[in-house]
Amino acid sequence: MRRWLVPVLVVALVLTGVWGFLQMRSRQAWELQAENDFQRAFHELTYHVNGMENLLAKASVVNTPVQTNKVFNDIWRHSYSAQQNLFALPLTDVDLTATRNFLAKLLSFSYRISEESAEGKNLAEKDWNVVRDFKEQAAFLSGELDQMQTFVFDSAIRWVDEGSPQTAAAFGAVEGNTGQITKNFIMVEDGLRRLPDPSFDGNTLNVKVKPVGISGNDINAQQAVAKAQKFLEGRDLSNFQFNTEALSQGEIPVYFVEAIPPERDARNVIRLQLTRKGGHVLWMLEERGVGSSKISLEESIQAAQEFLRTKNYQNMKVAMYADFQNIAEITFVPVKGDVFYYPDAVKIQVARDNGQILAYDASGYLVFHHERQQPGTGGLTLPQITKIINPHLKVGRTRKAVIVDELFREVLCYEVEGTIGNDRFLVYINADNGREVKFRRITNTGVEEI
Repeated sequence: MRRWLVPVLVVALVLTGVWGFLQMRSRQAWELQAENDFQRAFHELTYHVNGMENLLAKASVVNTPVQTNKVFNDIWRHSYSAQQNLFALPLTDVDLTATRNFLAKLLSFSYRISEESAEGKNLAEKDWNVVRDFKEQAAFLSGELDQMQTFVFDSAIRWVDEGSPQTAAAFGAVEGNTGQITKNFIMVEDGLRRLPDPSFDGNTLNVKVKPVGISGNDINAQQAVAKAQKFLEGRDLSNFQFNTEALSQGEIPVYFVEAIPPERDARNVIRLQLTRKGGHVLWMLEERGVGSSKISLEESIQAAQEFLRTKNYQNMKVAMYADFQNIAEITFVPVKGDVFYYPDAVKIQVARDNGQILAYDASGYLVFHHERQQPGTGGLTLPQITKIINPHLKVGRTRKAVIVDELFREVLCYEVEGTIGNDRFLVYINADNGREVKFRRITNTGVEEI
């Protein structure tokens, strides 16, 4: 699978499936990729909940700040990952409030305890009781997920067929013909509500992202088609048929629009997704074969820049680009002063046979973009930063960048690109305190979090 070459945190819990869809050149390939993603998310959810249960058992017996810190750091990582995996599952018809609250509360509690133990504090008696209650909840959830995983595997169920007749026995609406998996998640919710609810000091950490770049009034299906047609201005859409469907997609209700050519050739269908609020285009994908390259990579970048200009984007610069099978993939981010704002990325694919825009993804921009004050210069200088990083890293390019951390808080960093042997890395150092915020490895297929 090829991936966008962009150092932006994937917001799966807000925009499930956007990335994989844009990276596939056919519906069949997308379904295969989506199925793999759903299976992996469910498997990893089970893995992380099992890990939480084991670590909570260990947390009830550790008695030194050092061990307490280590255990609760690990619990934090497991609960954070479990949250993302849960949101990545196609379970929009099921009320998962209790499960989500459990993960959010455990995330908050483990974060606080890890911070306190780092200062030399031990686990207080009242916190020990909280650990006991969390352990009971985690044990229940772990057992239920293990059973569901066995059922899904033995039944050879496809997650992408949720709600279809052939898998109604496993998936379906909560009302009416309720499937076994749906029933299991409902039972999990009921079971968690019956268990003691841990009560502790501090606020619950909720890493669910609220989109801040979407504005305007709600539109209807007819308006969604009109906006899609306007977005596609400049293409020959004579006799194209436009179909639309309203969808609920995480925090963002959307319309899914298909532009179907008169010969109904699935290889030339154009698909778009628009927000119900304001009618903003989240992404667009044209599925067609791409011939041999006739334009350069530089000309492809110019075509993408001109496309952004027609869509009224301002102060956008190229952050990364790559070429894959005669398709140029270019990532643009807003730049203010000398700072690159990676969360607000817009990604474009350009066909190098004729310079046509094949795909467009503004999901990151619409989720994160807002007016910001110019960040400070940071407490550290570039020479100080270069002394902090691993001495084995051969430093190449450096620049200032705003990224988001695990809690989706924006952090001003120095982005350091360097190599160790044949491996290329991106290291993000907090510009204020010198802490390492993120690491990414640049490969032939993309940028991976490590």
